[in-house]
Order: sequence, then C-alpha cells, then structure tokens
Amino acid sequence: MIKNDKNKRKQKINQNFVKKIQQNFRILFHIGVRDFDTKEEDVVLLLPEQVEVDLNPYIEENLILSIPMKMLCREDCKGICPGCGADLNHEVCRCGRSEIDPRWKKLKDLLD
Repeated sequence: MIKNDKNKRKQKINQNFVKKIQQNFRILFHIGVRDFDTKEEDVVLLLPEQVEVDLNPYIEENLILSIPMKMLCREDCKGICPGCGADLNHEVCRCGRSEIDPRWKKLKDLLD
C-alpha cells in the first residue's frame, strides 16, 4: 500500500490543497522461469542466483500511476467563472455572464 499526501494546485480554481493518495498494489516475484503459469498481471521473473531485488522502480511506478490526472479539491468542484474569476464554490458570479460560446449555440437550441 502506498500512502502519500500531495500538496497540489487545484486545476479549476488555482488554489493549493492537500489530497491524500492511497493505492493498493500487488507484484508477484517469481524465482526461475520453469513450470510457472499464472494469470497475474504484474509478475517479475528473477534469476535463481539473484539475491537482491530493488523495489524502488516498482514502488515509483505504482505511486506515479496512483496520482490523478486532474487534481480537484473535491468531486463536485464548480471551478471559477471564466468572465469574472469568482470561485463558484464560495461566491456567486459577479459578471452575470449568460453569453454562450457560438460553437455551442446549436446544441443549446436542441435542449430548449
């Protein structure tokens, strides 16, 4: 199990926050290559004369893969208003912006 507190910057509202990352992973180490049949995904084959295993690359890979591609403070983050920059999680939009991007107008018309 990997546990890490990542101090990251929110992508929607550009503020720092701490997000706990916890990821379970399993790696199977097998000595020798004879008579080995498994459906495990992560299998590392070791030579019989190998006496040490460096776990760092396996831990590093799993840690990197456990970091979300998009960091949000919470799942329902509303982000910021593109017009006035208001943090929509804590305040109401100040610009009263109701304009729609012309590229999306046809889609909005379908919904009306």
